[in-house]
Amino acid sequence: MQMTWALRALVGALALVGTAEAAEHEGFFLGLGLGGAEGNFSVDNAKEADVGTYFELTLGNAWSNGFGLSGGVSVNAYAYEVQAFGERITDLTLTFVTIDASAWYFLPVSDDVELTLRAGLGSTQATTQLGNIKAQDDSVGLHLGFGADFFVGETFALQTELFYRTYGVAFAVTEDEEVTAAGLQLGVRWR
Repeated sequence: MQMTWALRALVGALALVGTAEAAEHEGFFLGLGLGGAEGNFSVDNAKEADVGTYFELTLGNAWSNGFGLSGGVSVNAYAYEVQAFGERITDLTLTFVTIDASAWYFLPVSDDVELTLRAGLGSTQATTQLGNIKAQDDSVGLHLGFGADFFVGETFALQTELFYRTYGVAFAVTEDEEVTAAGLQLGVRWR
């Protein structure tokens, strides 16, 4: 279900690419985003927040043809209160730290607005901690994103992105499902 809306958004945006002109805001960029993400998993006997936190920092370059490349780091974390008979026993946390490389396409809509498409690969270190029991796994995952930059002046933009991310890991506490997340981030970008 999460993948369905991400693919629809990506296909719709790609349909617009053929009619687009080159990006108007080219050169080095730095992005900082904060948001929320919903995972595809649930934890038995846990009082859970449905949305985890998401933080991302990206550095990259955009060229005049609209394409760009970036590298970045992101952190996605979930916290749960594990209960038995309605009483808190311990806390469970799941944390995903990812270093990724992404290809971008910047599609100008007006002088102050660009749509953004992103696809990338990331190396993730996933950690789950239940009380003093800790498990870690390293893996490779995928990031797909569709968003917009709203420029305030020549070099500063407010950004938003809907994203879908696979982490390539599965833990016993997630019933051995491969963990994915879909979310929304808001942030700023300097070019």
